Amino acid sequence: MKRFIEITENAGNVMVNTFRTVIHMIFLWSDTIVSLLTVLNPFYKGNKSFQRQVSFQILFTGVEAFWLIGVIALMCGGTVIIQAINNMPNFGVGEYFGKLLKIFVVREIGPIITFLLVMGRSGTALTAYLGNMCVNKEITALEAMGIRPVDYLVMPTFVGMVLSMICLNFYFAIIAIVGGLAVAEMTIHIPFMIYLQKAFASISMFDVYFILGKSIISGMVISIVSCFYGLSVNNIREVSMVVIKSFVVSGGIRIVIKVIVIAAFFRLLFPEAKAFFG
Repeated sequence: MKRFIEITENAGNVMVNTFRTVIHMIFLWSDTIVSLLTVLNPFYKGNKSFQRQVSFQILFTGVEAFWLIGVIALMCGGTVIIQAINNMPNFGVGEYFGKLLKIFVVREIGPIITFLLVMGRSGTALTAYLGNMCVNKEITALEAMGIRPVDYLVMPTFVGMVLSMICLNFYFAIIAIVGGLAVAEMTIHIPFMIYLQKAFASISMFDVYFILGKSIISGMVISIVSCFYGLSVNNIREVSMVVIKSFVVSGGIRIVIKVIVIAAFFRLLFPEAKAFFG
């Protein structure tokens, strides 16, 4: 009985701590949005380094990751396209090549791989950077000078991360389709222009908005979670712990958001599935 009480108490503490963490992240996100709207006000003359900080974040998160995203997009696109061209005619669904490429590469594989790469490369680096600033009392120094860390650190990172995710996701989709078809042309000698027209003809404005929405959500999750855990560091030993925690929590939040969106999507398109979702 005592063991059961301990397990229940620990589970309750975990739930309470999780709830508090989510609430604090929501407050940080809302504070960041307010700070962004304030900076976008044409009459605001405060944060003069905003554009420079956003540019640095885009350079680190987006531009410097182009080569890595490009190589992975080329390999993924080439693999999917070659397998699809070789196997789809055997099942009599060769005419759905464009739709298959759109669903697997553009909508799903691209955003997932881009999220993991940016979170593992830029998100963890951002968490460690802010954690070291906390340990070295740089955050305290900013506050002593009357500078809010949200305005000076979090908000420019938020904007730069979102813009970088948008560019990287579209970049991944283009490289995966065009580069993948080029690889397929060199290996299995397919008519490049015909398959390229099929691929781009299947992409609609809905797909563009779909990628845009995923990019914005991914950028917000990475930036807010990384900044939250980075700013919560109290001593040097916690830096490595919060880096791992930020990566895991970011992935978990993205999965939860995806499940919620899928559930809402099915409830709208398939009324008969409402009983399943409650």
